Amino acid sequence: MKILSEEHRISGLSLLRYLCAAMVLQKLTTIALDDSLVQRIYKFKRDEGPDGQYLFNDIEFREGVGNLVSNDIWTGINNLQTFGVIGKFNPSYEKAIIYLSESDAKKILEACDDKTRNTLMRLAASLK
Repeated sequence: MKILSEEHRISGLSLLRYLCAAMVLQKLTTIALDDSLVQRIYKFKRDEGPDGQYLFNDIEFREGVGNLVSNDIWTGINNLQTFGVIGKFNPSYEKAIIYLSESDAKKILEACDDKTRNTLMRLAASLK
């Protein structure tokens, strides 16, 4: 059953969970936990145009002088750690490892329609 499509609003946490699943299918098993993560997601959102904007309805980005922040993304990352989807890779917390198997990732993305799944796969590829 497809529950995620452009007609549905998703939370920031759900977007990040779907993104982790898409990353696993792209053979990406780590996430850089630095400011570049927010910047790359924001760049994708900005460049995606109106077709993919619905994925980011629940994520706020704030631009300041020389920086870009998103508390929603970092809260989602912290929640994914709590739920065991990702875990800290090293003591300096520069990276997190994604603990989803490929079959789990496929199951998670089954909730998405084709357009949404394709957008998530493009977003995951942009994080390489």
